Amino acid sequence: MRSIVHRTACAVLLMSIPVAPAAAQGSSPDQVIRADHKTDSRVAPDKDPEVIETLDEQLVSLLESGTSDQQSDAMKVIINLRRQRPEAYSFTSCIPSLVQIYRSDREEGERLLALMTLNAIGTARAYEALRQTVENIRSERIRRQTALVLMHTAADESAS
Repeated sequence: MRSIVHRTACAVLLMSIPVAPAAAQGSSPDQVIRADHKTDSRVAPDKDPEVIETLDEQLVSLLESGTSDQQSDAMKVIINLRRQRPEAYSFTSCIPSLVQIYRSDREEGERLLALMTLNAIGTARAYEALRQTVENIRSERIRRQTALVLMHTAADESAS
């Protein structure tokens, strides 16, 4: 039963990414996606107040669900969308939830996935959250991976 609910939640999440009607009117899909998703990936609101309006809010909800499968799927969606369209999706509202998973999830794999997701978001705010948190991490493996991410980021910033 849980698997069916989980798959349904993922399907709803993916279906919430809007298909822009302007594409049919001659605008390129790139222009439409950038215009529609620049700040918070807003989708058309529904009349039901229970419906979550934005993709960002849906992802935050999944990240805060406490369910490992939902959290993992949300993080994978963020990573994939940031790889495909980094200019279109920022997901900065997900940073506090990701930092919480990175800091305190029981599963090391989930914590490493949160680190990868924060790196995929790639904003100064995400890296600063990692810098502030890494010293309190008990796992040597996670501390090493975080150090690598932060070193790579520092090298990229100095090369720019």
